[in-house]
Amino acid sequence: MGYIAATCEYGLVMRKAALAEKTLARQVLDDVMQGIDLIAENEDLLTFGPLFGEEAYQAIMRRLEIAGLVYVDDYFGLDFLVPHWAGIGVQWR
Repeated sequence: MGYIAATCEYGLVMRKAALAEKTLARQVLDDVMQGIDLIAENEDLLTFGPLFGEEAYQAIMRRLEIAGLVYVDDYFGLDFLVPHWAGIGVQWR
């Protein structure tokens, strides 16, 4: 299975199965992630971002927790330096 694009600039990666496990409709996720771009999607994962700064990052994580998602089990964040000539991707295992 191939990698999907992600951003390391306050990006988020989410398991699609977590939505089903928590019985969260995609519309609920869309409401929670309002204003945050969907970067990529495949049958297993969703990637979002970039979020603009630590405050925005923490705010969206609180909204995801309120919706019932658990950090690391259901989604995780990416925030680290990567040179402009490199890309970041994630893969379901």
